[in-house]
Amino acid sequence: MSRASVVVTNYQYGRFVADAIDSALAQTHADTEVIVVDDGSTDGSRDVIEAYGDRVVAVFKENGGHGSAFNVGFERATGDVVVFLDADDMLLPNTLAQATALLEDRSVAKVHWSMFTVNETGERTGGMKEPVLPSGDLRDVVRRDGPMTEQALPSAPTSGNAYPRWLLDRVLPMPASEYRMSSDAYLFGLAPAFGRIATLPEPGGLWRWHGVNTHKTTPFDAKVRQAVNDRRRQCAVLERLLRDEGAQVESADWQGNGWWERIDDSLSELASLDAVGAIALADDAVWGVDDVVRGMRILPFPEQDGLWGGPPGDGAAAIAAVDAARRDGARHLVFAWPAFWWLDHYDGLRSHLEERHTRVLANDRIVAYELESA
Repeated sequence: MSRASVVVTNYQYGRFVADAIDSALAQTHADTEVIVVDDGSTDGSRDVIEAYGDRVVAVFKENGGHGSAFNVGFERATGDVVVFLDADDMLLPNTLAQATALLEDRSVAKVHWSMFTVNETGERTGGMKEPVLPSGDLRDVVRRDGPMTEQALPSAPTSGNAYPRWLLDRVLPMPASEYRMSSDAYLFGLAPAFGRIATLPEPGGLWRWHGVNTHKTTPFDAKVRQAVNDRRRQCAVLERLLRDEGAQVESADWQGNGWWERIDDSLSELASLDAVGAIALADDAVWGVDDVVRGMRILPFPEQDGLWGGPPGDGAAAIAAVDAARRDGARHLVFAWPAFWWLDHYDGLRSHLEERHTRVLANDRIVAYELESA
């Protein structure tokens, strides 16, 4: 049986970290160690962690960011399988046993799983973090197009991934100064280039929404810029790693086709429309756009009680949603590439838009109509 390590990374989550540690200690996989890395917390986290005594390996360090906590935790880990668990999340008891069994296959470079969402007190909200995840052999795709493309995404968040030691030995330590946040993206961006991705059949953890989650509270524009910069760094790292094994790759060929780069380019094009009023965005709710981005007010399409209402039931409902968006102040209706299928699927939708409104943009990322032209 393989030894497994859970590396709990904590910064100022003293009110949550015990739940994370308890979930790691409760794993049914017999040979499991728990390492807790505190990244310079000043909120009483140390007292909580020290109360576990020798049940965990406690590491207290100066604040250096998420990436540095990953690096230090992996240095102390002895497992053949490693899970990095954010201190505000939790694992379900059988998750590590299932992931470790899959990682006995040396062709698997990562196992990930969906996560139930919970509120600040740990109660389930009924939601799911990344309910649909890719799996399979993506090596050819990633080596051809680079990391973080549409085929290789989404990935589970930090706490929803298990990695084999052979992969982490290859890609860590990560450049900590460049990855004070989004360290999970560094790992899940590189992993598909080196082996198959496997997905657990059921959710394996609890992702806690508590109002100050870093990713959720970062403005969308800032997330886009960070993600684009992260991918550029990943491209450089991946090129070096692949060249070390004799592959002939050029990271310059990968630029521009990453998921976040496509969103960045699309937003720039939408901003050039100089729209007055709002933009109704059909994106199958996968972009995660905030209400206001680059001076544009973004409305979910279709909208229901201020949120994305899901795909329309039929063509008549889709057309009614267009008219409703216009009444609500949307000057433009934009279809992002995840929702291109709408234009062919819904009877009458494309003809309604083409006959009554002006198409002002059309490329492989977005199709935009000016609604005020009717």
